[in-house]
Amino acid sequence: MDRPKNKGVNMSEESYRKKRLKFRLAQFKKQWNIFYKSIYGKVGFYILVGFIVITVLSPLIIQHSDPVTYIAPPEDFYVASNQLTSHLSFNPKISGSLMRLTSTSSTPGGSYLVFDVGNTGNSYALYGMSVDNGREYRLFNISSMPLGLKAFTVGDYNKYAIAGVLSLSTYLLVYTDNTVYIAKINWSGSSYGSGNPSASVLKIHENGIVYATTSAESYHESYSGIPNFNEICNPAYIFTINNNGTYHVNEYTLSGSMAWSKPVINLKDPKYIYYGSLLGNSNAYNDGGLIISSGNKIMFYTVNGTLAYNKTVPVNVSGMYIPSAYNSGLNKYNSLFFYGNNSVYSLNLVNFTLHKIFTGTSKITGISSTAGESGFPSTFVVTTSNDIYLLSGPNKIERLISSPIHISGIVPEYSSSTFLLYDNSTGYLLYMEYLSSKDPFGWGLDLKEKISNPDFLLNSKTAGESIAFVSASNLYLYSTAGKDINPLPPTFHTLSGNSFPLGTNSEGNDVWSLFIGSFPIDLEVGFVVGIAILIIAAIISMFIGYFSGMVSAVIETITLAIYLIPGLPFLIVMAKILGPSIPNIILILTFLGWEFATFTLIGVVRGIKARTFVDAAKVSGASTMQILRRHMFPNMGPLLVYITAINIGGAVGSVSTLEILGLAPLTVPTWGGMLSGFYSDFFDLAIAPWWFIPPIIAITLFIMAFIFIARGLDEVVNPRIGGRR
Repeated sequence: MDRPKNKGVNMSEESYRKKRLKFRLAQFKKQWNIFYKSIYGKVGFYILVGFIVITVLSPLIIQHSDPVTYIAPPEDFYVASNQLTSHLSFNPKISGSLMRLTSTSSTPGGSYLVFDVGNTGNSYALYGMSVDNGREYRLFNISSMPLGLKAFTVGDYNKYAIAGVLSLSTYLLVYTDNTVYIAKINWSGSSYGSGNPSASVLKIHENGIVYATTSAESYHESYSGIPNFNEICNPAYIFTINNNGTYHVNEYTLSGSMAWSKPVINLKDPKYIYYGSLLGNSNAYNDGGLIISSGNKIMFYTVNGTLAYNKTVPVNVSGMYIPSAYNSGLNKYNSLFFYGNNSVYSLNLVNFTLHKIFTGTSKITGISSTAGESGFPSTFVVTTSNDIYLLSGPNKIERLISSPIHISGIVPEYSSSTFLLYDNSTGYLLYMEYLSSKDPFGWGLDLKEKISNPDFLLNSKTAGESIAFVSASNLYLYSTAGKDINPLPPTFHTLSGNSFPLGTNSEGNDVWSLFIGSFPIDLEVGFVVGIAILIIAAIISMFIGYFSGMVSAVIETITLAIYLIPGLPFLIVMAKILGPSIPNIILILTFLGWEFATFTLIGVVRGIKARTFVDAAKVSGASTMQILRRHMFPNMGPLLVYITAINIGGAVGSVSTLEILGLAPLTVPTWGGMLSGFYSDFFDLAIAPWWFIPPIIAITLFIMAFIFIARGLDEVVNPRIGGRR
């Protein structure tokens, strides 16, 4: 039978434990008051609390959870490079697509002009702007408000056929409600494109003109062969539509003589597009013709005046588009693409079959594609105001891209798989060139003002592609090659909608996310190293300081030998050997840090061992572990906290040093890692201070916080310091 418990003894032990706990709480409160009265301790404590709060909140306030691998979209830090800004002496007509572009010679060495119609008071005129020098030329006057402008090129086929010389002439088509102007550009110099330009103007008078267009195209070097129409053998035709109570379609030669005129019944609000020089599947149509849309009707007139197609289509036509390759080769797949509301259709121009190739959920704002060649274009682009659909075939959506800008139109580049998206009302331009990439946009440009429809041209000065448009009273020319403006300064609005409160670094990383993401990692390294050093130093120092003999002496000698190893070189060598990882860095810093703490504590342990209460504990029969645990360790407490505070700050400083030197891992966000670029290029600090100043401040404050905390604890540990009195 068990012996009954002695309740008096149990009550006495419980009372002792409570009194001991109360005494320790009182001691802690007393020591805390001493620490908190220290200005250093108080400041250090609040700085540390701030770091801990940010660390806890970091998952909520960080913008990108993968800050090391996240790179801002190209449109945020690439912009179009301005090549020319020229002030116009006239008021350009920004609305619509009046401004058209053309080159005035066949080689990049010639002079190029950008044409526009403007008004000064009540008069109107046709102007040309030199791409080479930005000089403005007034070419000829126009009687009334212009309704449209088109620039096109024709060639001398005889010279090309006989001598192989590509001789080109630039023509302009301008029309008002009662006159069509056909102007040939002439140059005063010895060769085409040299000297000053002038215009030989031919006028065609009609009443009620609503639209005029030409069968010819603007010449571009990327097109093979000669222009489809020339001045002698295969003339460029001028088509007009007028309304004198009844709509008529009319065809004129480039010399101004009428070829034919046909009445059109049931035509309302006509929209039309001319499709190149090769249409149909026989010689009857391969000279091309005029395609007219009116509501939900599409008509096709050949250059001979034959109505070859007149059908009702499923939608009211809002726009038409024909890929460029279909203009230069007869192919059974040659098609006209048109759209209305939220659907896109193809109309085969060989057999006139109709197919729906896309249906979306929003109203379509534009369509475009790659060249086309012999089949469906490799990439077909459909835009709504907010989305971009890439089609790889009829009804095959390869990709859906959310647009960072409102889209009012799209322009394809001549011979590449690139497109320009724009918004007339706000002046946003977005260059889309990486169609299969996660970030498909090459660069962005935000002018914050209304612009005309932009267009591509071959720039004679740079021999590369350029983009031209008019905004306010200026003509702008931009290169299609993006200009890197990274690192970005702090901004809360970019073209893609991103915000970068601390800007970006040279790699395009979000500095804010790197900075906030570094708090947990750096605090983890600091505290893990500090606590590891605390544990190792406390155990070894108590063993060496309390025990005497050969084993203790050997361990003390080994500790001293490790302590005498040069710290930084050893740190670099070990980091290279073990590899750049956070666990390895923690291991190395712990290995190099415990010796100093151990030697600091050995003397304290020996001093405590010589005190009377330790001898009393031995006499009372307390075991060695009890003495170490109950008497030695508690009396080392404040000093252990003091040493730990120093080691935590030192660990963060050490790992930052390794990261700046490139010896620590840069695969995780750390303050030192953010400064690695500064080590390789000191100039970055001057041009992008937002990138380096935050981690410098963080490292400084973090180390300073623990220096201040250690200084405050020093007043607790050392009774002779003034703060204790």
